[in-house]
Amino acid sequence: MKLDTDIKYLKGVGERRAAMLSRLGVSDVNALVRLYPRVYEDWSRIKSINEAQIGEICCIKGIVGSPVRKNLIRKGLTLYKTEITDGSGIMGITIFNSRFAAEKLTEGDEFLFFGRVGGNLYRKEMNSPEIEPAEGADRIRPIYPQTHGLNSKMIEKLVRTALTECRDELVDPIPLWLREKYCLMNLPDSLWNIHFPQNPDYLEEARRRLIFEELLILQLGLEKMRSQTQKNAGAVIERDFSEEYFSHLPFSPTGAQRRAVKEAMRDMMSGRQMNRLLQGDVGSGKTAVAAALVYSAAKNSMQSALMAPTEVLAEQHYKTFLKLFEGCSINVELLTGSDTTAQKRRKKEALKAGEIDLLIGTHAIIQSDVEFKSLALVITDEQHRFGVEQRNALGEKGENPHLYVMSATPIPRTLALIIYGELDISILDELPPGRQKIETYAVTSELRQRAYNYVKKHLDAGRQGYIICPLVDEGESDTELASAVSAGASIIGVNNRNLKDFSVDFATAARLRERIPPEVLYVAESGVTGPADVAELKRIGADAVLMGEVLMRAKDRAALLAALREAAK
Repeated sequence: MKLDTDIKYLKGVGERRAAMLSRLGVSDVNALVRLYPRVYEDWSRIKSINEAQIGEICCIKGIVGSPVRKNLIRKGLTLYKTEITDGSGIMGITIFNSRFAAEKLTEGDEFLFFGRVGGNLYRKEMNSPEIEPAEGADRIRPIYPQTHGLNSKMIEKLVRTALTECRDELVDPIPLWLREKYCLMNLPDSLWNIHFPQNPDYLEEARRRLIFEELLILQLGLEKMRSQTQKNAGAVIERDFSEEYFSHLPFSPTGAQRRAVKEAMRDMMSGRQMNRLLQGDVGSGKTAVAAALVYSAAKNSMQSALMAPTEVLAEQHYKTFLKLFEGCSINVELLTGSDTTAQKRRKKEALKAGEIDLLIGTHAIIQSDVEFKSLALVITDEQHRFGVEQRNALGEKGENPHLYVMSATPIPRTLALIIYGELDISILDELPPGRQKIETYAVTSELRQRAYNYVKKHLDAGRQGYIICPLVDEGESDTELASAVSAGASIIGVNNRNLKDFSVDFATAARLRERIPPEVLYVAESGVTGPADVAELKRIGADAVLMGEVLMRAKDRAALLAALREAAK
């Protein structure tokens, strides 16, 4: 069987299951064998009842020591209870609402039980364990991303079939000399052991090889992008006026700010198009760096544009730049969707005539009727909030204008080189005097509740906090949602706004609702304008809505909140 064979032709699939697999991004055989397990259950390391720790997820081999007892708790809830023993102790087993699972537990027979150990030191228990006959079940089991109608065991069976039938088609993209140099497993063995590992060591070797392959392909792709970008001629900035700009400031720039400006100006005066990322923590002075570049562009009779993700942030930038350019004869203007028709017309005419040196705005500035006379520099704030399409749309308003993107998101340098591989990178690693250092911590899922308690402690003290959750945008494939679900996200946001044309449609929220497990908090985001929208999203099945600008601009926030709460009932 060929790797590009439509998945519906694989034995055991057909039209119906093909439609289910498509929700996981699987359209052909190759996509199926590349649908890697999200986690594994290690049934090969069997523990005795005595050594199993409270709270531990493990596999226990035991003999059913008593007949299964049925307890009807209430309508819709039936418990089946028994005990198992392995010679080291006795463990209670409870099964919820599964008569089939309970009936196969015959007294005196031996089974494997996989689950979380509960109870106490005197009596250990395991609730709703997975149960298999003792013989032939002690292996490492893959657990796959799931979708409605297709569970992990079904996917496992299909993957096994696919790997068996297409093994001869698995041509290794990594040459032998490179595999030997880095001691890498070949592709067929890697795929088999990533799905059905012989042991933990084989699993680790398979994972290492596949990670190497992905990073190699990514690096080659980024190098190709970089080489193409560097061929582009950019708007030429003939003179560097940054020192002149610094002399107007009421403070002295840090060494990191001067270095970042120097790096950017070198690019802008080189004759090639600048593509540079400025990364720095909140308070490191990114805006002052951008202002120095805008100043030099303006003094060279060229225009600049700055795009921010929200009107609130755009307004903040507008006020900041007005202050930074005070007394510098730099004309700064703000363009947002909230402007009146007359205001928009006046600003667009001035922009086209070259009377505006810096235009600040939201997505409104990439609309087709916004024309620049001589756009040389494009700046985007909060880089992670904009896609490549939005960046390119703004860049097309000039003849290869220089691109400068800013991000406060803490990104280790090596990771940044991967994520923003087509961009050169400047880092502000020095804070202005008096600024408090930003501390970043990585917290595992096991400590999630502790992290929430930490946030609550500070909220109770009158401080503020925010939680970032995965966001699925309109137009993105269901694969993105599947990835968020399989990653174990407890909160998922769905963007109601189409980021290509910025229209708002709740149809996306309705369509994706059924793809999100009921235990995951579902947040509808963007385009929520009032109580009527809240009521509609509640009807669709949203657990919460995210609102920003509407509340910020409301004249009577208390009344609006009351109306929103009423709509959410």
